[in-house]
Parts: sequence; C-alpha cells; structure tokens
Amino acid sequence: MIPKNPSKLKTILDNLQVNCLAHETGFTIRQARKINPDFLLTAFFQMMFCGRFSLRLWANNISQMSGSLISFQAIAKKLDFRQEPFFHALFQRALLAKVQQRLNFKVNDILMSFQRVIIEDSTCFKLPAALFDFFPGARLPHGRIASGRLQLRIELKHYNYEAIALQSYCQNDKSFANDILNNLQKNELIIRDLGYWAIPTFKKIIARGAYFLSRLNLSTNVINIETQQTIDLVTFLKKKDTQGIHHVDMHVLLGDKYRIPVRFVAIKLTDEQTQKRRRMSKAQRHKNCPVTDKAFYLMSWNLFVTNVKNNIWDVQSVYKAYNLRWHIEMIFKCWKSKFNLNIFFKHCHGRNPVKPEIILLLILTWFVLFYVPCFNMCAKEIWRRYKSFLSPMRFADYLGTQLQLILNPDFRKAIPLIAYYCCYDRRKDRLNHFEKMYMNFLS
Repeated sequence: MIPKNPSKLKTILDNLQVNCLAHETGFTIRQARKINPDFLLTAFFQMMFCGRFSLRLWANNISQMSGSLISFQAIAKKLDFRQEPFFHALFQRALLAKVQQRLNFKVNDILMSFQRVIIEDSTCFKLPAALFDFFPGARLPHGRIASGRLQLRIELKHYNYEAIALQSYCQNDKSFANDILNNLQKNELIIRDLGYWAIPTFKKIIARGAYFLSRLNLSTNVINIETQQTIDLVTFLKKKDTQGIHHVDMHVLLGDKYRIPVRFVAIKLTDEQTQKRRRMSKAQRHKNCPVTDKAFYLMSWNLFVTNVKNNIWDVQSVYKAYNLRWHIEMIFKCWKSKFNLNIFFKHCHGRNPVKPEIILLLILTWFVLFYVPCFNMCAKEIWRRYKSFLSPMRFADYLGTQLQLILNPDFRKAIPLIAYYCCYDRRKDRLNHFEKMYMNFLS
C-alpha cells in the first residue's frame, strides 16, 4: 500500500506548506495527536495510486504511518463543513504552486491576440441516493437518483485549471454562465458550448473588452444590420448552397431584445459529416421529441457567433478555435473512464453534502500534483525524441496498472516503452483532436 518513494510525497506536501495552511483555515486548531494534515493527504494519495477507496482503507493507511489506531469514523469527522475551507485552499495552492511542468506550448496565430483563452464545460456523475436532497438528479419511475455536476474551467494558453465547482444535476450550465465575469479581463477569450448560452452574458463580455466564441442557439433570432429584419436562416443558407457558397461570414445583430452586434459564421459540412450528425441527433432524442425541419436542415452547417474581428480570425480560424473546446471533453472522459471517479463517490454514504465535494477536491489535487506533471513531462520528452504524440487515454490506461511509476525517480527510463504503447497511431488521411492540438502548440 505504501508508495516506494514516500519521500517524494512528503516533499510535495512540504512545498505546499500544508501544515501552515491547515492552521490558517482552521482545519487544525491545536496540535494534532493522531490525524495530522500530512498523514491525511498522504494516505489519500496512496489510495489514488492503488485505484481503491474506502474510509476504512484511508484509516488503515494513516494508522500504518502514525503508529496509532485510527477509526474510519474519525476520518468521516474530518470531511465536514468546518474543514471544507482547508481542502478548497489546498487545491488552489496546488494550482498556484505550478508544480506541474508545462508542455512548452508555442502559441500559434489563432490564439496569439488574446491574453488568456478560457474553455469551460461540465460533466455529471452519480452519487449515493442518501444525498438526493442536496444533489437532486433525474426522477425516474423506479426511484430517485442523486447526481452531481462538475463545472471545470481551463485556461488553455498556460494550461491552468482556473475554476472548479460542484453543483447538483439540476443546476444547469446556464445558471453558471455569469460566474466567468468575476475574473474576466480585457482581451481575454471564452470558448463555450450551447449550454452556457445567455445573450445578457455576451453583452457583459463585450462591455469588458473581452471576446467569446459559441455555437448559435437556433431559437435566437439573427437580425440583418442593414434591413433590421430577422434572417430566415434556412432560406438564406439554402440560397447560398445553391450558389455554391460553402461559408458565410457577416455582421449581424443577435436577439430581438438586446440586438448585440456579432459576427455570424456558417461553414457547410460534407454530406458524410451531415449524415453522421443527423444519425447521432436521432439516436440521442426521445421518440416523442422529433427534430424540427429547420434543425434538420441546419445540421448540414456549423453555425457560430463571435465578436472576434475579421482581421484576427478568418472563417477557418473560427472553426479551428472552437475545436479546441473538445480538449475539455477528453479530460472528462479520461477522469471518468480511466480513473473511475464513481468508485470514490459511491462511498459517500449518509447525508453529508460536503463529503463528495471534499473527495472531489482531493482527487483533483492529486491529478494536478501527480498525473498532470507526469503526462506533460512524458509528452514533451516523447515529442523531443520521437516526434510522436502521446495519447492521454492510452497513457491513463498504462498508469492504471503502474501508478507507482509516477513516484519512481527513474521514471524517465520508461519513456521508450510509453512511446511505443501509448502514442497515437500515425494516419495519413486525418489527425485526431489531440494531434491537432499538438500541431497547433508544440514547438
């Protein structure tokens, strides 16, 4: 159970000044006799390295380190409202400490004009039914389901995790749309999906001198600036299609009430792409909620709105920039499918709504302190040696059985093996998302 190199764990926690942070936040009021912050965190990180979790296992790990018997009830008492500020402060300090190595991104022309580039998305996960009152999920015929929603904000140019928030499933993305305004500065770019669509928020972003990029919500009216008339998008784009025009870039007004000036960008999809999108839409919809004729046709186009000027982005740059949002989707997929987050949350028994949030903060702290620097180091080294692209999913699979390698001082000796088994296959006809991202950023 104990990592082969526990001194590295201790060094990292010492650099974060965990004990001082515990006193500052009230986690430690007097000198700890059995469960001190170092033991608590080290024991949790051991469970992450082993891919197993329970309060009993956590207590057992602390008992081995402290030489005193610790009950799982004692651990549970550390996961309540009074201790919550410590875990929030710990995660923020882990981010600010910049322990993680960088990929040495070389910013290309698409993002060069912006101080920061922020992408934001959310993902949902199941929680024990006892937490339904705090994290209500979908109501199903066979019972109630508790579900949480994780909001994640990433700054792409410096690869920082900007914000983490745990909400209930019923708090949709739109309710979180204004949160970005708390720290938004001039000349920053936000890339979001339709879940965050809110025209008043777009107006405030423009007022701050910042920029946004989003897909178009089809229920929103697009108004011609010259005629002040609403544009019938189906008629308008069908006409362009018959004329052989496969992209549109024009200035319009968005929404009948606010009429904010934006760029409207439309890019025609190939027939193959269109059919795939329509099949996916049909499969994901309920049989009693068919696709409208308008939406069915507009699936053959990519429709975007932005306030980034034409002299900064051309049409293809708009499309490439929006594709960067899929980076956050891949992170969620890696967390949920490769690191089995649900295993940790299913042990949140009882009616303590803070417990899953604290566990989530600890998981993300581990991710920032250990997984991210390990992945970045390997990606940079593999690119330098072999000019190959490391796959996050395959790398997570590899570490899933050999997580102890992260703490191994000779970890670099495994680089040839990782490069052989964990890199993307080379294809002549296409690049996947992460390859496109590396091509844009890696020098």
